[in-house]
Amino acid sequence: MGYTLSETAYSALILHAYKFQAFKVLGVLLGTAKENNVVIKESIPLFHGNVLSPMLEAALMQVLKFKSVFGFLSLIDVKYFDIPTV
Repeated sequence: MGYTLSETAYSALILHAYKFQAFKVLGVLLGTAKENNVVIKESIPLFHGNVLSPMLEAALMQVLKFKSVFGFLSLIDVKYFDIPTV
């Protein structure tokens, strides 16, 4: 299975992680999945550090509303991101 990450999605996550270096960033990846290829077109940073369940639920409802505007995108993953090490 192959994965492709758009520049826009990568930039949003990395820049957000650099801005808030003390915390990991919880974000959502949106994109399309066809056969053996996943294309991540958009990322939405949500929180820094630990998250309470009600806050995550409210944030995901907003993400689904955003996704409904751009109907071609699917929810691919919810992940914690950190600054990449060199």
